[in-house]
Amino acid sequence: MIYYNYRNYLNILFIAFISGCGIFDHQEIPKWYYSQNIKITDKDYEIIGFGDGSTFQEADTIARNEIAKQIQTFLKSKYSRDEKRILDNIKSGYNLTIKNKIIEETSVELDDIIQIKKEIKNDRVYVALKYIHLPTPQKIEYKLKSSGYRCNTINDSIFLSKTTLMKKLKILLNCEPHMGLIYKNNNWYVNIDKKLTRIPSYEFIDLWSITKDNSINIKSTKNVLKKGDIFQLQININKEGYLSLFNVYSTGQTVFLIKNQRIDGITKLIYPDLNKFQGLIADIPQNNDFSKDLYISTLCPDVKNFSRYEPIDNKYLASNNSYHFGYLLEDINGCQVASDIVDIKPN
Repeated sequence: MIYYNYRNYLNILFIAFISGCGIFDHQEIPKWYYSQNIKITDKDYEIIGFGDGSTFQEADTIARNEIAKQIQTFLKSKYSRDEKRILDNIKSGYNLTIKNKIIEETSVELDDIIQIKKEIKNDRVYVALKYIHLPTPQKIEYKLKSSGYRCNTINDSIFLSKTTLMKKLKILLNCEPHMGLIYKNNNWYVNIDKKLTRIPSYEFIDLWSITKDNSINIKSTKNVLKKGDIFQLQININKEGYLSLFNVYSTGQTVFLIKNQRIDGITKLIYPDLNKFQGLIADIPQNNDFSKDLYISTLCPDVKNFSRYEPIDNKYLASNNSYHFGYLLEDINGCQVASDIVDIKPN
């Protein structure tokens, strides 16, 4: 890649200069490090970063920062080439906002980094790290196939099987893997075969889907809203069971609106009850330019334990203890599931 060769060129000049001054001895530095010519792969999505320091943590941090700078340079170049096409074809600023967030987040949210070389010489630590710079579905494929994973399981989540991410994985892996979601350290991760892959916040809605079922269906009265708009949810149910309704925000925070309401047969329901309320109010989280809300309705044959979920509140969107979207997908197994998505834009 361009920046890789450029950095080598600068290093060679620097080494030549300080060698000429008589203060540099390349024997004091590992050969692989001062040459920075580790032959691992010729794939341009594998980005290498080098670092050295008095401790491993210092060397690791320098190498990570180098990778982050390379990724940011790559993204800025890529998106500057695409900018005219985006401006010509997108009437709203939505995609441009996403573009900016990709550039900002990639520079700080680096995980999936692999240490490929480490050496301690004269009390100094030298490391080389590798980062797989691929879109999330391809990164998952890379991890699984490089470890010899054989995809022969069927995902048991009706909801996840219809998501954008799962559809892409089906094509890449030729099957539907068993996939779970985990929230930790303020990030969401896909868990397949005990291998975790972080989902960047701008890709989180790829874990959402609009689903229908013969037994239950849900539809918002408006799918494109402005902040402050009032809307309702229409739920049609064709069999008996226990109805629950959840609201998932674009952060993955999850609250319930209805929990284990007994349904005795064919029922048409409007939420909220118009005898008591006008409707739901569209809102946007603080510091966000827009929002998407996911509504999941479930019809279960028995009462489910949904005690971990907070009720919806008219004073706040959701607390910091409500990142339970991954748990919800597990808890609703065995139920009929329907969902709908609404877009919320500023006034």
